Amino acid sequence: MIERNIEIIKLLSDLGANPKKIGAALGPQAFLDYDKDRLGLFTGIPVHTIEQTTKRDSYDELIDNCKFIDAIYSHLNTSTEKILETLRFNKFPFIFSGDHSNASAAIAAIRANYPKAKIGVIWIDAHADLHTPYTTPSGNMHGMPVAMSIAEDNKNQLKHQLIGSGLDYWEKIKDLGVQGKGNISFQDIMFIDIRNLEPEEWDLIHKNRVLYTTPETRKEQGIEHVIQLTKTFSASFDYIYVSFDIDSLDESLVPGTGTRVENGLSLKEAGQLLHHLYQLPNLAAFEITEINPILDIDNTTLKNVYEVIKDMARVS
Repeated sequence: MIERNIEIIKLLSDLGANPKKIGAALGPQAFLDYDKDRLGLFTGIPVHTIEQTTKRDSYDELIDNCKFIDAIYSHLNTSTEKILETLRFNKFPFIFSGDHSNASAAIAAIRANYPKAKIGVIWIDAHADLHTPYTTPSGNMHGMPVAMSIAEDNKNQLKHQLIGSGLDYWEKIKDLGVQGKGNISFQDIMFIDIRNLEPEEWDLIHKNRVLYTTPETRKEQGIEHVIQLTKTFSASFDYIYVSFDIDSLDESLVPGTGTRVENGLSLKEAGQLLHHLYQLPNLAAFEITEINPILDIDNTTLKNVYEVIKDMARVS
């Protein structure tokens, strides 16, 4: 691997994903096992594991617009503490997470470790994950981690009410990292290749002038242009967090993920992009998320994601 003082953190939770598509919690270990039988890019690197302690079948009643929110809060809180501990020991957290709600824990930990720093986030994803319990069409909380990190409710686009324990836990999630305000602002995030958003999310992006690229940006101006945009964006921050949701890849490449979307990145484009991002001198942590081996077909997803990570890790 590239010269960084890496510690691997496995966040084994899929509670934020579609309840009908369980299996993302198995993704981190599946990827590491796949690597072990091949190049061993991660062999010998210390590994820390945070498992979800609550099982889906233990729930008698779900809050429709924020499913499993109490268990997700507990998992995020524990995950934040572990990532923060890693940062405080001057290690680089290389995070393999189950579902994408886990990303809010990483952002909270970076903020807690660097309370006065300027922190930027590069979000490589088919989705913006800007929904809240007040706007969500599904109630699945892997569609909310950016809103969690910004402490955004988006009540201007209100579709649902939130009261009682659901509200209590939502407020606690928004308070992870720092209390009373977001860990990042809208101007601190750049979305890469987003393409499957609801109107409520686009409204926030346009109203707050959030930087983003789409497949059209990439196709018309090339992946090199996208890479340069990310480098320019990153240069203005003290620390950068990169979150790579594998559904940013074209749907044909990743049958083993829960929310596939057409018109995504090719393996070569993703490898190029991540390679340049991984070289950033101010990179604080990196995440790969949403691998679901139960949905995979003949290890196609593992093989393709592995090709991307191999490309990312090549020597400059």
